[in-house]
This record gives sequence, C-alpha cells and structure tokens, in this order.
Amino acid sequence: MAGKGAIAVTGASGFVGARIVRRALEAGRPVFALARSRGLLENCDHPQLDFRPWRIGDPLPEGVDAVCHAAAHIPSNYADQSQAMECYRVNAIGALEALDASIAAKSKQFVLLSTGQIYKRGGKPAKEEDVVYPAERAVYYLSSKLCAELFVEHRRLTQNLPVAVLRLASVYGPGMRGDGVMLRFAKAAATGAPLKVRDGGAYAADFVHVDDVAAAAMAAVERGAEGAFNIGSGVATSVLDLARIVIDACGRDATSIEIAPASVKRGGFDALDIAKARNILGFEPRSIELGVREWLRDTAFLKRG
Repeated sequence: MAGKGAIAVTGASGFVGARIVRRALEAGRPVFALARSRGLLENCDHPQLDFRPWRIGDPLPEGVDAVCHAAAHIPSNYADQSQAMECYRVNAIGALEALDASIAAKSKQFVLLSTGQIYKRGGKPAKEEDVVYPAERAVYYLSSKLCAELFVEHRRLTQNLPVAVLRLASVYGPGMRGDGVMLRFAKAAATGAPLKVRDGGAYAADFVHVDDVAAAAMAAVERGAEGAFNIGSGVATSVLDLARIVIDACGRDATSIEIAPASVKRGGFDALDIAKARNILGFEPRSIELGVREWLRDTAFLKRG
C-alpha cells in the first residue's frame, strides 16, 4: 500500500483528521490512518485505508508521498497552567518529531495543522505576515501551536523541505465534540431549549466548516504548497449572529434566544484573510449560513431531537 500517492494522516481518528482521511480516500489516494484508536473512523471501511495504532514519537510508514499532521493535545481547560507541559510535549515537540519521521519515511510533503487564533488582534482580517502574539487567552495551547510552526518553518528554511502550515479558524461540522458555543447552540436548538447568549453576544470569531479544512489540506498536498496559509471563512461572526443562524437553520423562532447583558470587553478573534489560500490552494470556503444548515441537517443528535 505504501506506493506512490499514499498519504499518512496523524490524529486520523479525531474531528479534523478523520475528515482529511475521508477526503483523501474520495480522491483515490491510499491512506495510512495513524491514531491511538479508530475513533471517528470506527465505521470507515475502505480498501485503500490502512489504520495503524500510533502515538507521538512513533515512526511513520515508509514510502508515503505526503504527511498531514493533525495530532494534537487540546486541553479540557485552556486556562489550566498544569496543561502547559503536555501542550508543548505533544503540540510543539511532537510536530518536530513527526516532521523528522516524515523525512525518515522519505515523504515529499508535510502539512502541519495549526491555528489561526495566534494573531494579535488588530480589528481587521489577519494576514499571514501579521503579528502573532497569543497572550490574551488559551496561552498554553496557542503558544505551543506557534512553537510547532517555528520548529517546522526552521526546518523548511534551513533544509529546503516542502512544508505547509494551515492556520485554522474555529472549526465546526460533522464529528465535532466538546462544549463549544457552536455545539451548545445546536444542542439547545435541537431539544427546544433556549439559546443562552453570554455577554451580549459580542464575542466574535471566524468559523470554518471541517470539510473546507479537509479540502485545503488535500490542496496543500496536491499542489506541493509551502509556507503558512490562513484557512477560515474570511468573516468574523458574533456569537449573537451565530445564535440567529442556528435558530434559522433549525426553523425555530428568534424568541428562543436569551441574551445576557454585555460586558465591557468585547473579546474574541479577528477574521482571517484567506486571499493567499484562495490564490495558491484554490480555497473557496462555504458561508457560515450554508455550512451550519448542511451540518445541522445531517447531524444525528438533531434528528433525534
């Protein structure tokens, strides 16, 4: 299976990794799915899929054409200082070890999934060359992802390696888990509960559909892309507008939204400028309105609700 065209995806059983695996298989590429367990790939049965138990620091299969590194440690509490060491061990050192393993496997392309929330807020869509300074929130996690970028970029510049870094906006879509605002609103809308909007709903972020992320990752592989690319919708959506979008997608009345008073500080993240990804990767994300409608239409817990 390790012939020309094979792709290795680390963190393959996770939210984003599993969609990259499926996208690669749809494109006719053999895939090595590397993860601790099958997770979201449990029901994925494909003749070109080779699942292998894998942890950070393990070698990669030899002869793979490209590596998409999606494995990461995401802390349950972003403010917990005790999570800092694990963030750096897995996200920063782990990315460097995965790149070394990619080199040893003679891979032709390495794609690192990073985050678009590392930029210093400037009140406008952030470009790849803008200042990065993730000091306001989730500092242990975000700084570990930035450190990973620095490690792999150093190797790219000093050893002339084909490395692409995808800086992802807030990802949503099939398979997402946790207690984030998008999933919280969707579950409330599905069960008839009110959508509780905190702090006046002014907090804003760029939201991108997971299948658009998978498409970007495959485009980076297929086009031999190098350098950093913002992968988002290009638009910052407030939490209040997000609640309205979810309500509309579920056919509920706007009176289902309960808005708590606004705080003094707005918070959130700027939109990502995606011009570079459009130009080089051919990246064209769906609107958040369309993405939310598609996701909620196909999500099992909404059908049960």
